[in-house]
Parts: sequence; structure tokens; C-alpha cells
Amino acid sequence: MPSDSKAPEYFTPGEHFRRNVLPKLIWMGVPVLIVVAVAICFGPDLVSRIKTWRAHKLVDFAAVHKQAGNEVEMRDKLLQAYGLSPYDKQVLKAMAHDYASSPQESLQFKYRLATGSDASREDRIEFFEAALGTGVISIAQSEFEKALKDPATKSDDKLSELCSNYLIRVGDTKRALEWTGGAAAAKEEVAASASPTAPPPKPVISANPKLNLTRAKLLLDTVRPNSAGLTQTAQEVVALLDTCAQSEDASSRREASLLLARLYVTLVPVREVVDTNKAREILKSLGEWFGEERWEARLVAADLEMFLDKDSAQRLFDELIEESKKATEPTRLDLARWLNARKQPERAQKLAESQMTPEKPSRDWFLIKMDAMASANKWAEIETILLDAKGVPIEESLGRLFLWRAAKEMKSEPAVLEQRMAVVLQLAEKAPAPQGFYIASYLEKFGEQDRAASIYQKHTMLESTAMPAFLGLVRCLSADPKQSSMLRDVLEQMLARFPSVREAQNDLAYLNLLDGRKLGESSQTVLSLAKDSPEVLAYRTSLALAQLQAGQFKDAEKTYEGITLDWTKISPGWRAVRSAVLAANGQKDQAATIVQGLDQSTLRDGERKLLERFAVPITPSGTP
Repeated sequence: MPSDSKAPEYFTPGEHFRRNVLPKLIWMGVPVLIVVAVAICFGPDLVSRIKTWRAHKLVDFAAVHKQAGNEVEMRDKLLQAYGLSPYDKQVLKAMAHDYASSPQESLQFKYRLATGSDASREDRIEFFEAALGTGVISIAQSEFEKALKDPATKSDDKLSELCSNYLIRVGDTKRALEWTGGAAAAKEEVAASASPTAPPPKPVISANPKLNLTRAKLLLDTVRPNSAGLTQTAQEVVALLDTCAQSEDASSRREASLLLARLYVTLVPVREVVDTNKAREILKSLGEWFGEERWEARLVAADLEMFLDKDSAQRLFDELIEESKKATEPTRLDLARWLNARKQPERAQKLAESQMTPEKPSRDWFLIKMDAMASANKWAEIETILLDAKGVPIEESLGRLFLWRAAKEMKSEPAVLEQRMAVVLQLAEKAPAPQGFYIASYLEKFGEQDRAASIYQKHTMLESTAMPAFLGLVRCLSADPKQSSMLRDVLEQMLARFPSVREAQNDLAYLNLLDGRKLGESSQTVLSLAKDSPEVLAYRTSLALAQLQAGQFKDAEKTYEGITLDWTKISPGWRAVRSAVLAANGQKDQAATIVQGLDQSTLRDGERKLLERFAVPITPSGTP
């Protein structure tokens, strides 16, 4: 029976593959070949782009979680993004601003942003600010040095200001002065300060008021009470601050007026440049800054007014206390501290007690009260309060420290003092950095250099406190002539970390010269320091010592030319060097006068040997 269906076709195996299988393979294989070709051509870059795209999506998801308050989810998404693309700018910004749980942790991400190939000016500024703000300067040192070498930095107000702050923080005062005023101008100033008859230096004025303020503060930090150039320096400081006072920048005007007022009260040479009439103008200008947010100006103005009119003091104290009743608590705290500093303990204590209640203990007000009572020598009352732990709203370490001080002031038994000191040191070992550092500085202030040194030593290991801790450690060790060897080791460690600290350079060279070590290197160091800053007596003394050790006696005497001092008020070691220089040049009587009445226990071995070498006798005071 016939059928309409089509008869099946039969193919040989080869023909079947060509007609049915091959077209399917071609259809499936072309995309695969395309992918393979793309992967061969763009392989790593394509993978990187996909990862970056995915990382950006995760950052966007993190932002959504942040807005919803889901911090855990936000941090998880950011961590995933960072794992995918750890050098991407968008990811690093998110990690720095949203993921990091502390300024120190944020700093590492800001470092990558600032050092990346696509780093912007804003990235570098944010990194520099973070490094200065956290005190972790070492991570930014190379980038700061690059900026200092870049001529364009000088014309960038913000970068220039940050660079000057960096130089100050690492202790390189000389470069900071050169940076804020120009190297040539800084050298002019040094030369002028070395000669009492030299004309006043031309003020180095920048177009950036912030730099002028920085330079004024630097100049004040570098002057010494007996410096021949102090009046000239005061003139330049006043000129710099006058310029700032006329600036369009309100914060610069305010800061300049505040600093001028403070200087008028505290620094005599400034009063040779700023007369009484100008001081009253400054006082009037400070009045523009009065108000809740300008309380600092009110207090500085009070200082200036009391200086100009001493009979106004009691009136001003009472007026300020009355005004503070309508102010915020931070304002009243500032006033109480100011009253303590102006020897008004009764007023400060009364103000503190008016702000304290059993229901609302206040650490700040309690510390102010303790300070006021200490000024009034109320040690027995202080001890009673501190022993009642329930009423003491301060850290145990500080409470124990003040208990030790109370026992010391009341001349308690040595066993009591030692027991209390042992507790203080034990707590200081466990205390966080700010408390531990405070305890060290407190002990140093009250003559416990050995104990303070042990705490400072610990804090030299921490990046944020290393510089001030080294300085504190050097002060403590310098106070004991028998610690010269340990002091030398500490200075070497300090310079390994902070090679630009000129005072440390000089101190190390001085110790080496005393003991006959590294004479060539040390001599070059002190020669350079004294040449750059002849107004610094420490540098001239070290140079004179180097010249003595080299047998250059006449040169050593010339090193002291132009210096007129009351040598009885100078440190014992420097008196010994000056005496030896006089004796080496045949001025035996003057040499003996310089060291008359000197306590030999205050001299280092090298200083005593110097006097013995030149046969300088140390006679009691009053010996003819």
C-alpha cells in the first residue's frame, strides 16, 4: 500500500559528520574561540578590570549598608572589595574613611592613595594631615622630603604649611626657618644675631599668613634669654605678626593679635618694639573676638590689661567669674585653669566646687580642684580626699601619683614614699600612652629623674610619643653627670630615628669630644652647627671644646667673641669649658673666677679632666 511519508535518507559516516555534526561544532566553537582570543590578547588586564568592576559594586553596596546603619555588613563588603582590588583609588578611599576603626589604621590606606601613580594634590594633603595628626611621622617622611624638594610646593599655601609643620615636628628648626623665610634670609638673620651692633634684619614676609605665623613662633623658639640678637628677633616677630593682623584671613588676624598680646606680657624685648599705645590698640582689637567662641581672647586681654594696669587684677578676676556663669562648661573650665595659673587658688577651688555634685562627678573639675588645693598647700586635705576612692573621679594611676606627691610634700616616712612610688610605677607600666607620659613628666618635674627615665624609655618605642619621650629621656639623663655613657647611647638611638634634631647632634658631639671619641666627625658637626647658629651658646661651647682638643687655643678663645654673660648662671659643664679656654690662653685668674664655688659633683669626668689638664683650681665662693 503506497505511503505519503518521505523515505529516510542514509549517509555514510563521513557524509553524516559533514552535514550534521560539523555545523553544530562551528556554531558552538566560534564564541569559545572569541573568548580564548580575547583572553590571550587581554588576559591579566581583563581579569583585573573584572575584579575592579566587582570591587566598585561592593563599595556601592557598602554605602547602602552604611546609610541603613548596618556597620557589620558595610565592613564585610568593603573588606571583600579590598581583597579584590587593594590598590584601586575608590576602594582605598572607602577603606580610609569608612572601614578604618582608628586614625592610625586609616593612615595606611591614605599612604597608598598618596603614593599611587594617580595620586592627587588632595590625596597628598589628606595623607600629610593624617601623619601629623596621629604623630606617625616616619611613614610620611619620604613623601614630605619629596615635597620639600619640589619647587612647586612653595607656591601651594596648604602644602607649604604642612611641610613647615613636618620640619618642626622632626626637630629641624634650621630648615623650618629657611623654609618659612628663605635660606638667604635665614642666614642674614643668623649673622645679625651674632653681632650686637648689626642693623635689624629685614623681616621675611610671606604672602601666606599661616607661614608668617609659623615663622614667628619658630623665631621665638630659637631665641635664648642671653642672645645678642634677641631684640632684632623681636622686631622681626612683631613685623611678621603685624602683617598677619592685617590679613584677610580671620583666623590669622586673631592668632596674631593673641600672640602679640602674650609676647608683650612675657618677653621684655617685645616691649622695646611695641610701645604702650600699640599694646592698648592690641587690647582693643582683642575685644572684637570676645564672646562664647572667643573666650581665649578674653583671657589674653585680661592678662594684657593687668600688665598695663596692675590695680585692675582683682576687678578682672571677679568680672570674669561673673561672666562665666552664663557661659558653657568648657569656658568655665578654661577660666578655672587660668585662675590657677594666675595664683588664684581660692577662686579656682570655689569655682570648681560650685560645678561639682555627688550625683555628677567630673574628672576635669576634680583635677582643677586638686591643682588649686596643691597651690594652697592643703596636702592633708588632698590626702584625705584621695584615700576616699569613692569620691575620686580620676584614673587610679593619677590618684596614686597625687597621693605620692602629698606624702612627699608632708615629708612622710621614706617607707611610705617608696611604697606609694612602687604603686605609681606599677600602674604607669600598664597605663595607656597619654597617662604614662603624663606620669613621667610629672615625676621629672618633681626631681624623680631616674623613675621618669624608665617610663620615657618605654614611650620611645611608640611612634606617637617617640620624639617627646626621647627629649624627656635626654633631659633626665643629662641631669646626672654619671649617666654620660647611657646618655650617649640614647642620643645615638634618637638620631637614628630623628637625624635632623640639631640639639641631639650637638649633645652627642659634645660627649664624644669630652671623651676623645670620633674627634674628626664630631668637630665637623659642631663647626657646622656653630656656623649656622652662632647665637646658640651650646653650639659655641662644643666648638670651643673641639678646638681645645685639637690644640687650637686661640681659635677657641675667638669662638667666645661677642658673648657677655654672667657665667655663674650658666650650666657647670659649660663653665668648665669656658674656664679651660681662658687658662689655655694664659688667663689663669679669669679662668679660676669662672669656676669659683662650682660643685665638682655636677661635672662630667671629661669636664673635670679638662680643668685638671689646664691646672684650673676650683675654690670656694668668696675666696679672694
